[in-house]
Amino acid sequence: MWTFRKDTQMNPTLKDRIGDEAAQHLQTALPNTPLPGSDATVGSLTFSLATEDSVEGCLTGIAVAEALGAPVEGRSQEWIRQRIGRVEGFLTKNPTIGSDTELALLTVDAVLDNPSNHPQSLANRLLTSTVRSRGQTLDYTRDQLKQGAVWWKAAAPNSAGTAGPARCAAIGLLWSGNPERAAYEAALSCSLTHSHPVAIAGAAATAAAVSTAASGTTLDFLPLVIR
Repeated sequence: MWTFRKDTQMNPTLKDRIGDEAAQHLQTALPNTPLPGSDATVGSLTFSLATEDSVEGCLTGIAVAEALGAPVEGRSQEWIRQRIGRVEGFLTKNPTIGSDTELALLTVDAVLDNPSNHPQSLANRLLTSTVRSRGQTLDYTRDQLKQGAVWWKAAAPNSAGTAGPARCAAIGLLWSGNPERAAYEAALSCSLTHSHPVAIAGAAATAAAVSTAASGTTLDFLPLVIR
């Protein structure tokens, strides 16, 4: 299973974690910081890992779903209906994963390596990675980083694609049963590549859903505000 660096600091501020300049730059984009509730771990960066079966199932699901959908990605419903019909299995003889799966694994690895400032950890990985995406957001962010941009200013302007939420889904596995923390960390991670609040909100919601599903609890209300 995973190995990770334990961070026992209770509810550190964003400024404490990523620095004053980065925190000020992101303060209007990120949801409210999760606060400690009756369970003190809600406000902690300490992981509450999902079970091994949940981890395996989620990551396998990401890979399988991407391999299933890749041949029809970007196609209209009418195009799919006329040429393929109902998609009930792999459409190619050699289905493969793509950038969404690769980026999800990189994202989780970055959070495990540096829970406090995982966007910086992910930025370091993107600089040396060979992941290629059909969209332009990843290439834009990577080019900005190569030119010396700080990670919190590397996202493409108004980028609201689905790649950010897709790669951040697995963050919910690291804070199973703690959707507030999972949502906040996903929003923080997503801001590296996506600047639009729709993408950031999508990342938060997806990670919270995974966190909830992995623990078998219900998500009746999530006290987050996306400004």
